[in-house]
Amino acid sequence: MTKQANLPLERSKSFLKGVALTTVLGSMFGLAVNLPHSFRNGQPITAQQLNGNFNALKNAVDALEGGQGSASGVDVPLILTGSGIRIPNATLQAYNDAGGIGAVIGSSRAGTSDAALVLGQSGTGPLLKGFGANGGEHEIEVASNGTLTLFAPNLQANIRLDNASGVVTARGFNSVSDRNVKTNFSSVSALQVLEKVSTLPITRWNYRADAKSVQHIGPMAQDFEAAFGLNGGDGQHINTVDAQGVTLAAIQGLNAKLEQKDAQIKALEGKLSALEARLKALENK
Repeated sequence: MTKQANLPLERSKSFLKGVALTTVLGSMFGLAVNLPHSFRNGQPITAQQLNGNFNALKNAVDALEGGQGSASGVDVPLILTGSGIRIPNATLQAYNDAGGIGAVIGSSRAGTSDAALVLGQSGTGPLLKGFGANGGEHEIEVASNGTLTLFAPNLQANIRLDNASGVVTARGFNSVSDRNVKTNFSSVSALQVLEKVSTLPITRWNYRADAKSVQHIGPMAQDFEAAFGLNGGDGQHINTVDAQGVTLAAIQGLNAKLEQKDAQIKALEGKLSALEARLKALENK
């Protein structure tokens, strides 16, 4: 015969709080808590039944907090939402239908090497996809090899950082060139820049990490620094702003030389015309 428990008032309140907590957890986090016993109004409650329900609740909460109370852990999917549509086969989902931040993943352990977020992919699909309000098409993708792509709404790649080749592909690149963010201005001799460009070693080569068929033409960072005193920050790179500036200055220098030559030619033409006039005058005598 099952022994009934006459619950004191405080124990009854605790039980009701446990049931309420189970309901809250289930609605907020999608936490699956399967209570072994259910009750209805007027039904006697045994101590064994009460303890069984409390143990089930405790195991679920322990698992949620990372404890060892449950061998199976928290049932998935775990959904952090008050509303929203569940994504099939997603283990963890976070929604914010109010238009704010859906979830924050961070680390406050300053000075450590711990990552705030670690993503892993053992299959062949992308490591990460980000979706916007563009009809369901994803706008950002991180491939399994780390290649990052930003998509237009028609799934055309706008920007791609290829992690395999190290090449950035985009429709254009706007360098910050506002006069208001610059300082320490000094003049540049376009003719001197042209002279240095004319002696700058330009060779054909390929990166060691690329196939031999992937060829390039250009100077070495070390030669560029030696010629212009611009080292890209570390002596191993050529800043695109510097390369463009040197090219434009060299063009100005070449234009100046052409103008000088043009002036010299015009002066010679004038002298030639004068000589021709004197010769013609002599012939007419």
